[in-house]
Amino acid sequence: MMNLISAGGVVFRKLSPIEGFNKCKVEILMMKDRFGRWSLPKGKVESGESLEETALREIEEEIGLKGSIVAYLGESSYEYELRDRWFTKAVKYYLVEVSADAKVMVAPDEVIDTCWVGFKQAYELDFYDNVREILRRAEDVLTRGN
Repeated sequence: MMNLISAGGVVFRKLSPIEGFNKCKVEILMMKDRFGRWSLPKGKVESGESLEETALREIEEEIGLKGSIVAYLGESSYEYELRDRWFTKAVKYYLVEVSADAKVMVAPDEVIDTCWVGFKQAYELDFYDNVREILRRAEDVLTRGN
C-alpha cells in the first residue's frame, strides 16, 4: 500500500452582520467533485512546498480563491483503490478565510459545482465520510474559538 500526504482547507467567508445582531454570518464553500460528491479542496504536496502552501495553492487552483489560514483543523485519512493499487491518503486540513466578495472560479476538470452554505446546510449534503469531522472542527473553531 502506498502512503500519500495532501493538504486542503475549509474555506469560509464572513458576511456583514444582520441589523440588530452583532455576529457576522459565516458561510463555508463546498465543492462537488468530478465523482458527484460534495467535498473540500485538497491536493498533493509539491516538491519543496509546505503543507500550508499546498492547502492555499490547491484552494486557488480548484476554486480560484486566495485566502489566509486561520487555524489547523487536523488530519483525515482514508484508503482508496486506483488501477489495482491501494493507497492510504492523509489530508491535513486548514481553516481558510476569504473575503466576503470573493468570486469562485472552478477548475472544470476537477469541480462540477460549488455552493456557499451554513454549517447546518453543509451537513445535509452528500459528502465523503471523512469530511464530516473536519466540518465539525471548523464549526467549533468559528463558533466557540476552540
